[in-house]
Amino acid sequence: MVTALLAAAVPAAAGQSVERPINEDLAGYLTGMESSPTFPGGDTFDGRCSQPSQWVSTSAGSGVISHLGRVSWTTEHCFQLFAGTFGDAELVITAANGDKVFGTYDGAMTNERTSPRP
Repeated sequence: MVTALLAAAVPAAAGQSVERPINEDLAGYLTGMESSPTFPGGDTFDGRCSQPSQWVSTSAGSGVISHLGRVSWTTEHCFQLFAGTFGDAELVITAANGDKVFGTYDGAMTNERTSPRP
């Protein structure tokens, strides 16, 4: 009986999209910073950076993310100081049960100020 109910429910749910907002409260700190051996020249840091970068920083922290619960996280970035960019960033979020979420990203540095969150 349960098998028949699950089989009947799967096709209806498969085509549906459900919005599930994610909330997070995370804190962290810088754990390391490596400067290019030719600073202010760039380096690829033994292939960790896809383009010459002036430094690589690593950070770690912990907090709570909805749908995951208590988590810890680590990230690493390659900074291209004179281009005002960062890339080859890798993020690993580890939930309390050991599940992991992996992410990559890149971006640009700005000098714009933003208002603090309410």
